[in-house]
Amino acid sequence: MKEKVLLNDFREYRFLSELKYAPDGQNAALVVSQANKKNGYDSNIWAYRPELGFIKMTSQGKEKGILWMDNRTLLFASQRDEERQKEIQKGEELTTYYKLSLDGGEAQEAFTIPLKVNSIEKVPGNETLYLVTATVDINRPGLEGKTKEEREKLLKQYKKEQEAWQIIDELPYWSNGRHFINKLRHQLYLYNTAENKLTPVSAPMADVGFSRPSPCGKFIAYTAKEYDSLAPFKTAFYLYSIETGETKTVSIDVYRMSYFDFWKDGKAVFVGSLCQKFGINENPFFYLCDLKNGEITQLAEYDHSVGSSVGSDCRLGGGTTFKVKGDFLYFTSVVNFCGNLYRMDLNSGKIDLLSTNDGCVDMFSLSDHGILAVGFYENRLQEVYSIHDQTRSRLSAFNEDFFNRKEIAVPQYHPFIDADGVSIDGWVLLPRDFDPSKKYPAILDIHGGPKSLFGELYFHEMQFWASEGYFVLFCNPRGGDGKGNEFADVRGKYGTIDYDDIMLFTDKMLEQYPAIDPAKLGVTGGSYGGFMTNWIIGHTHRFAAAATQRSIANWLAFNYISDIGYYFGPDQQAADNWNDPEKLWFHSPLKYIDNAKTPTLIIHSDQDHRCPDVEGYQIFSALKVHGVDSRMVLFHGENHELSRSGKPDNREKRLVEITAWMDHYLK
Repeated sequence: MKEKVLLNDFREYRFLSELKYAPDGQNAALVVSQANKKNGYDSNIWAYRPELGFIKMTSQGKEKGILWMDNRTLLFASQRDEERQKEIQKGEELTTYYKLSLDGGEAQEAFTIPLKVNSIEKVPGNETLYLVTATVDINRPGLEGKTKEEREKLLKQYKKEQEAWQIIDELPYWSNGRHFINKLRHQLYLYNTAENKLTPVSAPMADVGFSRPSPCGKFIAYTAKEYDSLAPFKTAFYLYSIETGETKTVSIDVYRMSYFDFWKDGKAVFVGSLCQKFGINENPFFYLCDLKNGEITQLAEYDHSVGSSVGSDCRLGGGTTFKVKGDFLYFTSVVNFCGNLYRMDLNSGKIDLLSTNDGCVDMFSLSDHGILAVGFYENRLQEVYSIHDQTRSRLSAFNEDFFNRKEIAVPQYHPFIDADGVSIDGWVLLPRDFDPSKKYPAILDIHGGPKSLFGELYFHEMQFWASEGYFVLFCNPRGGDGKGNEFADVRGKYGTIDYDDIMLFTDKMLEQYPAIDPAKLGVTGGSYGGFMTNWIIGHTHRFAAAATQRSIANWLAFNYISDIGYYFGPDQQAADNWNDPEKLWFHSPLKYIDNAKTPTLIIHSDQDHRCPDVEGYQIFSALKVHGVDSRMVLFHGENHELSRSGKPDNREKRLVEITAWMDHYLK
């Protein structure tokens, strides 16, 4: 008999990222991460050689940022030099890269860049030139030309000031996962290893988003937001000439651009939203841009998001999701509840499905020999697959032992038609050792977003609850991704049609499964799911317990304390604090807490800048004032991503608290 899924099993999961083919497509590499005994995560590089399989190449646990220097040599970021580590502790900004041969031997230091590097990419046709993205503090003192003593003095004073106060003079002033970002920018540089020379590419006040060197090696294209007070919502598109150092503005403040890549004859293909009809969550169209004259033409309409938003709490890191090869654009996208790989013919705009229409492709890498992808399939955790003509072959076994040992609940699919005739997807996980003659408690889990979604992917918390004897219910109400703009558009409707969908789904599952005890229902969710949990306890007493996580309580406050609030709140609620505060209050769960009776656990993190902890405090205080049994657990140093990438001990504590709360009231 297979084993139960345990609360702390996530500590043995292997998370895959940065999948990359070598230039000749013969070999590949990726980063494999796993929780360690120091309450963090180790990340090591593995190589894939078709004749040998997957081979672990590093073991120090801090290797990432991989890049192929040539067909048999890997470049990666790490910091192994003790003297440089001491310099970094004093405030110096240094990123060291090492090279490692597939043929064996120790990693050798390649070069050190005097920046906090986020990403690095080779410029085609030049063996010594790299495109570098780095995080830069504009207020940091200039150190160029200073002696060692002068540098140490300036950095010591700078560090002292940072610890003593924070100046805020722009919006957003903080960002989830990064804390205060006032005057921090992602900037682009060219780094010449032969000359040890850095050349700025982007403007000093520009915050760079996506960048690519051209295949000819003569240009750098990038998206950015340039500001010194309020960050614009839409994106500018720039083209930088490596030969002349001149920058041309291709487009500015017209599209909300996410991805782009170069195509033949000086063209670029990009995805962009005008955000005119459906607001900030509007799905993008595909466009072609002539980089010579800036002319932009629509290539194809598209009513789905680009990238993958299918939820799981079993990911760390990312990889390529948008890439041009030859006359084709390859991209990931969510349709219905599957994250698939698609290919667009750039000459005609025709789009074809390449992957199997199930599970989720998280990232991919292309070569002349085929396509590799990291994905979730068949209730497994992430593995590497080969994809060809809508078929897949699993190549890796990083999580195979876990899959073979554990009893994993299979999602039971239950689509239904809601009150307005809209098709809604829903699922149920059956409790371990399910006996239809018995009665069981159930937990309703609500996704974040709202423009996110659930699919048939392995989800640790749900699998654990099923192993503990719970039915687990989850669905994709209106407002979520995968079914087009009309389905996702809940602007000004939060807590209305989405709430109706979720309650109808719950009713239908109670009818479908008489073994669910209607007196022992729990509800939980994070972010938008936390908002909806707060909303539910103020509008119905059908749930015997609730756990609201990283939630929203009050739109009047959220709009001007969240890192996205100043544009997300007014857009999503179709109101702002001055023109229609009554509408914001109508959609605020806090308004209805005087109706609440459901015992509620509040989970929040004190560095959550997406849904700041004050939102949790408001719900907790209001529940206490109205005599509702409540408890708040605040995690220090964690942010909005606690359940997905928080410190392992904190992730475990979070799940302990939620499960104990449910057990107390539902069992």
